[in-house]
Amino acid sequence: MKILQELLLQETEITGGMLQEYQRLLVEEMLPYQVAIMEQGGALDTIRRAAGYRVPERREKEQPTDVGKLMEAMAYGLMLREEPVLRQKLSDIVKLLERVQYADGYLHPAMQAERPSERFLSLLMSHEMYTLGHYIEGLLACEGILGDGRALRVAKGIGDCLCEWFGKEPGKICGYDGHPEIELALYRLYRCTGEEKYLSCMRFFVEERGTCGPGHPHFFDWEQERNVREYGKPVLGELSRWADRHRPFWGHYEYFQAHRPARQLREPTGHAVRATYFYCGMADLAMETGDKELLEACKSLWRGFEQGNVALNGSIGQDGFWEGIGKAYDLPPDYSYNETCAAIGLFLLGHRMMRLEPDGRYGDQMELSFYNTVLAGTSLDGKHYFYCNPLEVWPDSLYRYDKMHIQSRRYEWDDCPCCPPNVARLLGEIGGFAMLTDEKSVWVNLYMGLDCTVRLDGGPVRLKMETEYPKKGDIRIWVEDKARFALRLRIPSWCEKWKLFVNGEPVSAEKEKGFVSIERSWQPGDVVDLKLCMPFRRVYADARVYHLAHQVAVMRGPLLYCAEETDNGKLLSRILLPASSNLEESWNPDLLGGVFTASVKARRVALQEGPLYRSEPPKREDFSLRLIPYYAWANREDGEMRVFFPEIPLDP
Repeated sequence: MKILQELLLQETEITGGMLQEYQRLLVEEMLPYQVAIMEQGGALDTIRRAAGYRVPERREKEQPTDVGKLMEAMAYGLMLREEPVLRQKLSDIVKLLERVQYADGYLHPAMQAERPSERFLSLLMSHEMYTLGHYIEGLLACEGILGDGRALRVAKGIGDCLCEWFGKEPGKICGYDGHPEIELALYRLYRCTGEEKYLSCMRFFVEERGTCGPGHPHFFDWEQERNVREYGKPVLGELSRWADRHRPFWGHYEYFQAHRPARQLREPTGHAVRATYFYCGMADLAMETGDKELLEACKSLWRGFEQGNVALNGSIGQDGFWEGIGKAYDLPPDYSYNETCAAIGLFLLGHRMMRLEPDGRYGDQMELSFYNTVLAGTSLDGKHYFYCNPLEVWPDSLYRYDKMHIQSRRYEWDDCPCCPPNVARLLGEIGGFAMLTDEKSVWVNLYMGLDCTVRLDGGPVRLKMETEYPKKGDIRIWVEDKARFALRLRIPSWCEKWKLFVNGEPVSAEKEKGFVSIERSWQPGDVVDLKLCMPFRRVYADARVYHLAHQVAVMRGPLLYCAEETDNGKLLSRILLPASSNLEESWNPDLLGGVFTASVKARRVALQEGPLYRSEPPKREDFSLRLIPYYAWANREDGEMRVFFPEIPLDP
């Protein structure tokens, strides 16, 4: 099995365009804000308490579940820019964790401070190993920037603890966490250290999940029966009441991706973040071992997302009650959950699938998720966040129980703050996802202003990419070293017209699996220009998407567009989009950080006094509809938002 290799993050630098501005925002606003919130909320005090320091008691203690992700984002931020205060804070957190860590490597400050006797007793709902996994990943990122060996020792200690506690050997726990994530962390630890025991432990967690049979009860059944027998309730810890209340909706453990063994999985189901994280672990194991059964399972699961389970903003997980993946084509725009973390999970899975099976459709999905849901998950000031990302918001309806998760304004923080640091860490490492390589090829999968070094069998080659993508479709790539290789450029599926040039001369190339290829002996200073035509276009849902029948949305390149109340008035549901109206493009440098807007001649149902229901059709009036990029919504006044509009024939 041929696997494409990733860029080394330390050999990449985003040098311009939209993503450079987001990385500036990350360093100057997002990270200081998130560190301050973690401090104010008590998450870092919980770590100090576990370390033996006296800290003020709080009525509501914020758990440090997501400190690991924040540490990872801080490390990436320091790779972008040296900030002494940030570096000192990160070093202090690592030292705290080193002090908290038990001699056998166990490190979970909340458990150690408040429930030390419950270690690994209630894995179904505790997020225990999920937390350990994020600590491992955060510590490994810290080692790359701090470099004193301390963070790596702590990360290895956690991995060693898990290797000692879990497995099929007598005396070990033959089980796994309710929230997959540790699989990704252990694989990363293995790749960092080369120690096979971490890969073996990761493989155990992937292969054991969902197994059962004669003499081998399902682990979660066994765990709950043991807990009832010995402790009087099936689920221990702060999530026990939640678990009891939601038990009927777990669907034979589909919620946890534990309803059948990994190699038998074919359709995406269950909690959306758990699902994508576990599928990422499956893909990692397939890459490392060449396991074709796991690869086929991953390919089938990806097709399941493509064929009915991805919203137009690139998000997944429609079911707001349990943050779950619903039935195919059930994609309601106004109350789908569409968690930011789930879109990040889908992005990460797409990257792994691209490494396993190069195909432009993976990059198409990655950029759709990133530029719409991931960026929409944070405000333009970097200090406000969305947990859920619907395609339609009518604030007057948000009192309803089935829309309790939907917001018309981003929150400053959340009781479950998983999304803000997740967005932050992805923004910090986004440059590492731009290109992939094999021995003789460079695959440009995501377009961004970038300086990087790619590793080929003939040695390292420096490349430079300049672009304002996704706002504009012009991409220029310089080759700065002499080498022979194939440069493969993704042509997005939405792009109908494109042009390719080498040193100013037009090049004819056929698209294959979403990529065009130029193979030649490159000389320093050679320039490749790719020009993607990205006019505004109309997009229609498959007829099986019940909630979107006879409706149309607008996109430009990978960017989804929406209407806001602040531009178009109240009751966006009144707007009708004539089929033949032109979409007029306009650049607005002072609006929302600089955006292209679309203006279109539309019709709008006029408001009339009278009875609630009437026999005569409503009157319509001409109306100029203004659309902005979806990622930028909810950065001005509070109000309605809408992506899809009924399409009507143009009136004579």
